[in-house]
Amino acid sequence: MKDLDIVDGISGLAETNKRGLCDYYNISSRTIDNWMSMKIVSGRMVRGELLFHLADCDRQLMDFTVKHDNSTLAMPMRNQPEEITYATKNTLAAHYQVSPRIIGSWRQQGLLSYIKIRNVVRYNVAACDENLCQYPMIN
Repeated sequence: MKDLDIVDGISGLAETNKRGLCDYYNISSRTIDNWMSMKIVSGRMVRGELLFHLADCDRQLMDFTVKHDNSTLAMPMRNQPEEITYATKNTLAAHYQVSPRIIGSWRQQGLLSYIKIRNVVRYNVAACDENLCQYPMIN
């Protein structure tokens, strides 16, 4: 995970500001604004600064309903490690040493774990690794 401005919250959960949340999910601050206006993620004001609980944001994003192939799929929360790493299509392609087009194909086949909010797609790297280990690869 990249260096984040993380502080200990009242409940002991890791918190970060908006810039840290952008770095954590590898997205722009405009996307965070959109998620907040759609009430997908929420933060709290502390001494004039908006802070986000990382675990709460992960849960809220995973609970968000995703549209896929004209059907609505709810993404259930699984027992995941506290630190979740999300990647773009190109980053995931580099991770597996395949083309971005292959990543798109695997996503359409349901082999990859991802979140999609409007046109922003991010892949959960650990869950993708776990999912791909279940399928035999053809040489």
